[in-house]
Amino acid sequence: MPNHFCCALNALSRPVLIAAAQSHPRVTLASFLLQFYMRKIALMVAPASEGAEPQRLSRDERSYLSVAYKNVVGLRRAAWRVLNAPDKLDAATESSMESQLQNYARVVESELNVLCDDIVDLISNALIPHADETEEFVFYQKMAGDYFRYKAEFLRDESRDAAVASSKEWYSKALTQANGEGDKAALASTDPIRLGLILNYSVFMYEIEGDHTAACEVAKKGFDGAVEELESLGEEVRTRRSYVNVKQPNPSPRSSLPTSLPPLPQAYKDATLIMQLLRDNLALWSSKDE
Repeated sequence: MPNHFCCALNALSRPVLIAAAQSHPRVTLASFLLQFYMRKIALMVAPASEGAEPQRLSRDERSYLSVAYKNVVGLRRAAWRVLNAPDKLDAATESSMESQLQNYARVVESELNVLCDDIVDLISNALIPHADETEEFVFYQKMAGDYFRYKAEFLRDESRDAAVASSKEWYSKALTQANGEGDKAALASTDPIRLGLILNYSVFMYEIEGDHTAACEVAKKGFDGAVEELESLGEEVRTRRSYVNVKQPNPSPRSSLPTSLPPLPQAYKDATLIMQLLRDNLALWSSKDE
């Protein structure tokens, strides 16, 4: 990126950076700009002067931060998988370009390592020290666990072991906070952030640690707890729970829901979608382990 362009971006204020981040499509070639904007905004969280209040990220801003790094890291994770899947390459390509592919894979790994370390550093030093609510702590701790999990996918030997241990530590901290076992209130069993944590933590246990029993236990406990809470929310939510399709094999389409009922809050729609992912994982893992 040209130096004069970097200088111009560095001079932007927080409101302008937020507006710029919101204006970018979520999956574009300009993903690096969204990452740049949100990184700058995250660094502005700390109080500007002694006695000033921190400018904590709003829920939407946290979402943009998550999307920004997920985009740039996701592209490289996908590339790394292709480069490390010989069955996707024809024999001639594999033999003639094997060395080049390996070298490029190392480049991608290096970029992944830098990006993952960058977001974890932001979380540890710029965001968590100024977090206040349980939702913030769980969101950031889960996010750190995710990026150490991504590192564990490509690192080797002692470096991988360290990434696995760090991922587990961050996920465990987040689950402790979400359960209200710290000094903050617990998150509801249907909270999308809590459910997202349980989903990703169980995937970590299954795919990275290889602990299939623990993965199924965590996923099932989170799923069952959310179902119980939905059942206690009244007839309207129970009626609309057909959209999650807890008991039926084929989910009912949204268009089949009663049109006379007002729409549910977005948080409950998000929660039911994550519950469906948990249910799908449990079904898949159970079938594999039979």
